[in-house]
Amino acid sequence: MIRLPSLKYTMIARRCGYMKFKMIDFAIETYPGCDYDDIEFKILQDLLEKVEMTRKDADETLQKIIQIAETINEYYLILSIDEIGPNLASRILAEIGDIKRFKIREALIPYLGLDPNINQENWMVIVYLSQRRETRDYDVYCI
Repeated sequence: MIRLPSLKYTMIARRCGYMKFKMIDFAIETYPGCDYDDIEFKILQDLLEKVEMTRKDADETLQKIIQIAETINEYYLILSIDEIGPNLASRILAEIGDIKRFKIREALIPYLGLDPNINQENWMVIVYLSQRRETRDYDVYCI
């Protein structure tokens, strides 16, 4: 026994099919997009190529910086710290410069901003990082 669709179901299906085409036409009218041969598309392609070339140049420069940093003995000392990779170790060395200019350990710590000053109020804890850095950084923890 073959079951035929009801008249109501057939009308809804037809209306949905019509609405589908109507929605597609409306979308084409409101946002036609651009054709493959449009000038905007070619400009976008050129800009994306420039971004890709700049990214490749930045990666090559970073690799050169890491190669130069590997020649310094302190690089492997900094690299031995957990969560520090070659990129960060070379940046730290670039920031410090010659580590031998710091006579004592206590002079290096504030320079790097690793000495927190803690000010505790009733409802918040303010942690000021090193004041000797160019910018004064701080974190506020609400309790």
